[in-house]
Amino acid sequence: MNSCDAIVIGAGHNGLVCASLLAKSGKRVLLLEASSEVGGLAASREFSPGFKASPVHSVNNFSASVVKQLDLTRHGLTFLSPMPTIGLSADGAHVSLLGDQISGVGAKDADTYPRYRQQLLKYAQTLSMLWEKNMPRLGGDLRDALVYAQAGLKMRLLGAEDMGELVRILALPMRDLVSENFDNPILKAMLCWDGLIGNKMAPRSPNNAVLPLMLRMSGAGEGDYLVPKGGASALVAALLNAAREVGVDIRTNAAVANIVIEPDPDGMR
Repeated sequence: MNSCDAIVIGAGHNGLVCASLLAKSGKRVLLLEASSEVGGLAASREFSPGFKASPVHSVNNFSASVVKQLDLTRHGLTFLSPMPTIGLSADGAHVSLLGDQISGVGAKDADTYPRYRQQLLKYAQTLSMLWEKNMPRLGGDLRDALVYAQAGLKMRLLGAEDMGELVRILALPMRDLVSENFDNPILKAMLCWDGLIGNKMAPRSPNNAVLPLMLRMSGAGEGDYLVPKGGASALVAALLNAAREVGVDIRTNAAVANIVIEPDPDGMR
């Protein structure tokens, strides 16, 4: 490729998705990877002679929209049944979660948990349109205003009570949210951990947990832990096939030394 419209640095799963979607929209895309293979953390690594695994063990928040847009199922991506999340207890009173199913807790928590999860799923679906759009600019053009209007309408359609509750919990620390709803300390610890995946804040930090949790709940697994059949490397293989099909120019062993900001025929060195 002598010239391109976009250059993506890094051929991990995020880079492969970005490059493929750009190419699918009609752009000429160059994807550069410093190592000898694509995949990043999702690529398989040999940790002992004859044994390989990927540092990325699950893809629980992988976008269902990306799976559909890139037709990854046709490219070989299938998911195994979701795995349960298990909280271990020193006294043997372990807690297990899978979807709306829960075991190892008292009757009150067992009754509350399915309703709690379904409520968060409803909120996640309400906000799902925001995950796949550019952040609208304050004072921007009509397209930016429409994003805010659509989000506001979807929230309003929740009804006054649910809309008020969504606005309230968005500012809560994860610890406060789970403490409001549950008694079992193992369950509360599990849900706090679940809400902290993907950020570096603590359970008591305000505004920290609910949005990352809802982002994952809007993914292909609705918050459950999905494992691709064949491991995360199978996801990489499907993404690589999709990227090649839409014409992405992929170059490995191509480390980028610096990015040229001023006008330049190459754009980077």
